[in-house]
Amino acid sequence: MKSKAELKKQYKETPIAMGIFLVRNTKTNEFVLGASRNLAGSLNLFKSVLKMGKATDLLLKNPKIMEDYRTQGAESFEFTVLDNLKPQSEPGWDPGEDLKALEKLWREELMGKGWKAY
Repeated sequence: MKSKAELKKQYKETPIAMGIFLVRNTKTNEFVLGASRNLAGSLNLFKSVLKMGKATDLLLKNPKIMEDYRTQGAESFEFTVLDNLKPQSEPGWDPGEDLKALEKLWREELMGKGWKAY
């Protein structure tokens, strides 16, 4: 069994998943697409804001998503990781540009399906 110090070190050395996430209303195919350096944290934050937040929350660029969430119910929404970005080993690498490019590709693909953004 690993010691507390070993477990702590392992946790700190584990890379945090980065990539693209989707919050979609399955009834209307309206969606929010996001790029994040912390996918799990971003999805949890989005769920919390929809569940307990206010329509004026800065995370929600369009308050209609909260209205739909509250009138149609949580079961009408899916929270999905669409793509993971692998960390690069090159010094000084900033994932920001790569995340923006991935988000743009996914947005084009989803809009091509006839879905529309909130």
